[in-house]
Amino acid sequence: YQTGHGSFTWIPCLTEEFGVEPALAKRIHDAWEVSCTAETTPLFDGVLETLDWLHERDVLTFILTARFRESTMVLLRSLEIHERFVEIVTHDDVENPKPHADAFVPILNRLREHGIAESECLFVGDTPTDLLTGRSAGIRTVIVRSGDFSHFEPHHDLVDDHVIASVKELREWLHLKAAAA
Repeated sequence: YQTGHGSFTWIPCLTEEFGVEPALAKRIHDAWEVSCTAETTPLFDGVLETLDWLHERDVLTFILTARFRESTMVLLRSLEIHERFVEIVTHDDVENPKPHADAFVPILNRLREHGIAESECLFVGDTPTDLLTGRSAGIRTVIVRSGDFSHFEPHHDLVDDHVIASVKELREWLHLKAAAA
């Protein structure tokens, strides 16, 4: 089942088709999400180096995900990267998750606390939903062709230089954009 905001959930299937109580359906879904992450989701090449590079430059990093909080934290802890982010915003944390612009509200509020405007933000994603989310919020978005979406072809009106082949290319892309500014 795809939800209206683009993430996958078993909850409607369990409640509507099998009559499972909603609370139990959520627990089953959460357990499924956790089992699908901790052992089976490695970091893409270049992620640690890029996070370190950004940290060295005092760039604030956040996570915005359509996943639920429990599975997100299990994954990030298993990858030992959960402490590298100022804030982690999950499906559970917002009323309107991805691809709604409202999904960015907690992050944008934190950035404003640091004197950072939306125009200074960059959203890096790797799914069609990420592209829609960034666009709906009016935030410059870069799509990384990785994982399940390595063959993702964005709509033709997305400028080509906003699509990169891997996380390893993000630093070079940022250098080029800074030099052009």
